[in-house]
Amino acid sequence: MIEAARAAKVAKIVYCSTVGVYGDTKGEVIDETYQRQQADFSSAYDETKLRAQELVNQAVADGMDIVSIMPSGIFGADDPHFGPVIKNFLKGRLRVWAGAIASQGLST
Repeated sequence: MIEAARAAKVAKIVYCSTVGVYGDTKGEVIDETYQRQQADFSSAYDETKLRAQELVNQAVADGMDIVSIMPSGIFGADDPHFGPVIKNFLKGRLRVWAGAIASQGLST
């Protein structure tokens, strides 16, 4: 896509990355200058998103105008991952979201 955009002389690209490219920061507050410390990957998605972000970063270094947005999660009506969790929470079947507790360093 980067090469196609370059060939078509696209003026600006907005790339939807993920905060996951930074890996496990062990609770450290980070910014865009943070360098990933985690060597392994939690999934193929995690690895491919990092590799894609590296290509985007190189294109920016080469002079392309690209903005990367890095959401931590995207919620939507048909989301297969978060949707069921939200529905269970709204029905009173989920009192605490374990991922939120883990990210706060608390135990269940």
